[in-house]
Amino acid sequence: MKHTDLTQFFADDRDDSDANLECYFDDYTMNLWHVYVNGAEIFNLLSDATIQSLEREYAFHCKQERANQKLDLAIERYEANQE
Repeated sequence: MKHTDLTQFFADDRDDSDANLECYFDDYTMNLWHVYVNGAEIFNLLSDATIQSLEREYAFHCKQERANQKLDLAIERYEANQE
């Protein structure tokens, strides 16, 4: 991992590009700090709209992850009560 203090996220489900973007986000602010394509940093080449789009995509991913974790915990509690 290039940036151990940030969270790595691969933005590869984008409609506007076939590139696999390796993104690094701050956990607290959810702001994008670094973006790499094929090992080369491209953050300074991205438009503000693209950066905001990546931040929205990451926020949605985090929300989905939290929802999945809550569901898994609920299933575990349900199954524990069934025993």
